[in-house]
Amino acid sequence: MYKTYLWKVKPTSSYITPWQSDTIYGHLLWAVLFLYGEEELNEVIESFKSYKPPFICSNGFVNDEFPLIKKKLILREDVKKISQDIYGDKNPNELIKTIRGIKESNKRKTTGFNEFEKLRNGSTNEELLKSFLKEKKVEKKGVFSEIPIMHNVVNRLSGVTEENGIYTLNEKFLDGEISIFIKVREDFSLEKLDSLLQYIELNGFGKKVSSGKGQIERVEFREFNEFENVENANGFVVLSNFIPKFGDYNEVVSGNIITKRGKTSNDIDTPEFPFKKPFVCYIPGSLFKRGDNKIIGNILKNIHIDSRIIQVGIPFIVEVKI
Repeated sequence: MYKTYLWKVKPTSSYITPWQSDTIYGHLLWAVLFLYGEEELNEVIESFKSYKPPFICSNGFVNDEFPLIKKKLILREDVKKISQDIYGDKNPNELIKTIRGIKESNKRKTTGFNEFEKLRNGSTNEELLKSFLKEKKVEKKGVFSEIPIMHNVVNRLSGVTEENGIYTLNEKFLDGEISIFIKVREDFSLEKLDSLLQYIELNGFGKKVSSGKGQIERVEFREFNEFENVENANGFVVLSNFIPKFGDYNEVVSGNIITKRGKTSNDIDTPEFPFKKPFVCYIPGSLFKRGDNKIIGNILKNIHIDSRIIQVGIPFIVEVKI
């Protein structure tokens, strides 16, 4: 049995690394090693390998925006009916207004918590679209921007920039908060998890923490019971990066994938090659009809030349009535 907790943080500097679940898992496992030792880390890794993970993390969601669940595409033949339902006549101008509204709606990738919960509980994308076209307002909270920043590599002997030593990193600036949802196995110490989160808060998140990037402060860490139980749920949506295994799902309703090439921590005593093998995973918002497995997701072994290193692809999921 698992209980769900919300870990909400506020960036106090720019950050470079996206808040993706596999990176969060990496930070937590590194914190286990540093705070509790290698034996404890091996126990935690064995728990993941046997599909009894002590904790399951979501990606980080900015300003309480959730991925938009896409159950069904709006088809061309549906447009006239939607226009008539909203505007009540067959005026061509109203039809054009509807088409423009649909295009605008299709650009949305996220939605607020209330709409997310309605979609989970059986509302259709068509109903959501009609509501969007009628109200035409999307609440924006906070400010988020991503800006390319120039950096240079300085030769410490000469004190000048090396040839070809200029590069660019995209830095993210957020005036707001990031929410990470964590399912915690009931027999895993909540105090221990809290100490792992405090370790991340103290040391920062992602690339370039040594130069001040990825600094955060805690907003709250609390039990989260706001995800409603969905009656007659027949599917699930992932809120993490998801590497599937056989039996996890019967059908992909809508899914998006990315290819990642992970990197080990600089502090781990690994050989000179820090990169893992590339892998493909589904991203948050991907929707599936559920299979028979209780624990969804996969653990990739032999992902690095150091066989001790694994890739965790177990996602945080919530049920959906498709």
